[in-house]
Amino acid sequence: MGRSKKTSTLALKRLINKELINTSVTCVLIGTKTYERPWVRYEVFRSIYKRNKILGIHINKIRGSNKKIKNLGKNIFDYVGVKFNADASKYAFTEYKNGKWYYYDKIEGTRFFKNDYFAKNNHGKHLRLSKYFNTYDWISDDGYNIFSDWIE
Repeated sequence: MGRSKKTSTLALKRLINKELINTSVTCVLIGTKTYERPWVRYEVFRSIYKRNKILGIHINKIRGSNKKIKNLGKNIFDYVGVKFNADASKYAFTEYKNGKWYYYDKIEGTRFFKNDYFAKNNHGKHLRLSKYFNTYDWISDDGYNIFSDWIE
């Protein structure tokens, strides 16, 4: 059983929240099943709440210790989103599960957050985060040499 399955939800939230302190960028490493991982979704939403810049990097083409390459993972930003209220002054986090969009309820506080992160022209829209955040492929996009350009 993995460590996260043995640790309480509150302890995991505290760990992620602590690791985000003093950060301004969140880099999501995208593997084969990353899009399904609940704690990755939590970290993405907390990073937005914190107003970090966010990007994703596909790492599947990096050979593992077994010298094999895994299948390309789905873009996590296609499976998480935001729903704006009628005047786009607030938004709620959403996640795609079992073929439907649901409000995300793992971030404490109100469901709708003041919109000081996204553009204000999204009146009443529901948008996937892939509309906002870039993803790159570490190998194909030459991450070793240009990673710092992706952050800027």
